[in-house]
Amino acid sequence: MLDSFKKYMNPVNIERLTTTDNGFGGVIETWTTLATINAYIRLLNGTERVVADKETIYSTHRMYCEITDITVADRINDNGNIYEVKLVDNKGEFMQVDLEYKGVLNV
Repeated sequence: MLDSFKKYMNPVNIERLTTTDNGFGGVIETWTTLATINAYIRLLNGTERVVADKETIYSTHRMYCEITDITVADRINDNGNIYEVKLVDNKGEFMQVDLEYKGVLNV
């Protein structure tokens, strides 16, 4: 099935939250790129809401990619569009990953 999506695939970054000691008893959290993979991301549904006087877009997506190391603690960066990983489903031949996007419209 993944072969049917290959012509639509683009490189995306899998990012993982890492923590380092700041030297003062606290930690610094940073999103670091774990891997760059080819993936196809398609829109499932979306809505627009006004939150704190700003129009915010909420949308769910499904990503198809080859089997890789990805968890629900990771996020996907697609050219600056950040998606939270909500569900990871290993189908044996490929991975199906459900994503959520939340962003503010700058009008």
